[in-house]
Amino acid sequence: MVPQALPESVVEVTEITESIVTTAPIEAVWALIRDVEHNRLLHKNFVDAFHVPGTPKGVGEHQAVVLKFPGYRRTFTSIIVEETPPTRLVTRTHGVNDSRDQQIYTLDAEQGRTRLTLSFRYSLGIDLAARERKARGAREAMHEYLRRVADVLAERCDQRDHE
Repeated sequence: MVPQALPESVVEVTEITESIVTTAPIEAVWALIRDVEHNRLLHKNFVDAFHVPGTPKGVGEHQAVVLKFPGYRRTFTSIIVEETPPTRLVTRTHGVNDSRDQQIYTLDAEQGRTRLTLSFRYSLGIDLAARERKARGAREAMHEYLRRVADVLAERCDQRDHE
């Protein structure tokens, strides 16, 4: 019997996109999403966030965010792969099973408002149930993140209006 090569696993790339519109200026939105330490404001399960020492600022920068979940903590490490302030930021997250999920943040100024669009691109095997779970979890996390971005920006604009 001649050994047969195992078929390569089939992987499908999925992209989910969500956006918000805020009255905050584009520079304020950029500052909020770009500074890794602001993650304390943007995640309800935040533990810590920091620029990884020894990595450059900007493209090539590594950032770590530690989040807590019921029964465990998880550290997400991302690398900035593209940056065009204040309109585009692309990060790649090193995750479980060496996945390399990608997040694309796009900011557009529109008539005194800013549209923040977040796209999450990831690869996963063709297991339909696993894809549906990942998509559901990703969409929920994106909604929560964008809601928190909108809330923080609204609070900051409100504070500025009262000064």
